[in-house]
Amino acid sequence: MSVKSVLFLHGFNSHPRTFKALVTQEACRELAHPPEFSAPVLSSSPMQALAQAEAALRALTPPSLVIGSSLGGFLALCLAERHPLSAIVLLNPALDPLRFVQSQMGERFDNPVTGEQIEITPAMQQELHALSLKPPRHPERIMALLGGRDEVIDHRHTRQWLANCTLIDCPDDDHTLLSYPEYVARVLAYSGLNVASAAAA
Repeated sequence: MSVKSVLFLHGFNSHPRTFKALVTQEACRELAHPPEFSAPVLSSSPMQALAQAEAALRALTPPSLVIGSSLGGFLALCLAERHPLSAIVLLNPALDPLRFVQSQMGERFDNPVTGEQIEITPAMQQELHALSLKPPRHPERIMALLGGRDEVIDHRHTRQWLANCTLIDCPDDDHTLLSYPEYVARVLAYSGLNVASAAAA
């Protein structure tokens, strides 16, 4: 069954107006029967970001495809533990964000879109402790795109965690996943959306 809506969750220090979210939104618009689309601005606080993602999901018509990029992939799997999602697509997912936070404690990052400065704090570490993931209950509903040259995430852990899911290798891509436009039709088709209608239009 085709989904009625698409929820895109951006990563840490990112924004809905960045590359992959915009590519996804445009691809949805080009379909003969476009699904509802939402890409909320997510807080740097993991708990707040999950609450914002849940609120956005509840506002959409089910069934939904949830696409999560980097830390958004972690949040997508958190949603899957709480809600019956039809399909999940993970883009270079950060499935062990606690390790990143611990290694970057006290560091500050400037958001490339808003200019907001985000600091890695002990509160983030505590929140991520509380949000530890369980193995996926429905791996048949999950697909992941993994950049072979990802400079941020070691995908050996990702592959172990998602061993029974559909994994797509993007061998020449880094964490930004610049080849995403080549895969977006496949991403949408994974959820049952009729991408052939866009090609014929």
